[in-house]
Amino acid sequence: SLICSLAALAFGAGIANAQDGGGRLAEFLKRADADGDGVSNLQEYIADTNPTNSLSYLRLTSVQPSPGGFILHWQGGIQATQVVQRIGTIGSNIWQNIWTSPPPTPISGSYTDALATNAAGFYRIEVSR
Repeated sequence: SLICSLAALAFGAGIANAQDGGGRLAEFLKRADADGDGVSNLQEYIADTNPTNSLSYLRLTSVQPSPGGFILHWQGGIQATQVVQRIGTIGSNIWQNIWTSPPPTPISGSYTDALATNAAGFYRIEVSR
């Protein structure tokens, strides 16, 4: 899976078990970035974004407070399952799934977290294919 947050992207799964003589191919594919956007081609494949377009990568584009909670907007691909997650504090590392969208998903997505309070918290989007 590929995990996206406002602060960073972290690679979580993929082809790490490829049998290519020591994992060199898998490591190369994890790092290759054809469009120079800072997101590897493998991460873009998982998120179903275009690895040759530097404007096409999974990302939260905004998190805005509203009277009904918080509104999240993101950009991603169409053929990946997208899961919006929330956590109260980063140190706890226990993310809560608050919304799931199976494919096909819109390239520009949004979700209103009506259960959010004014307390500090963080969001991320996890995708898988």
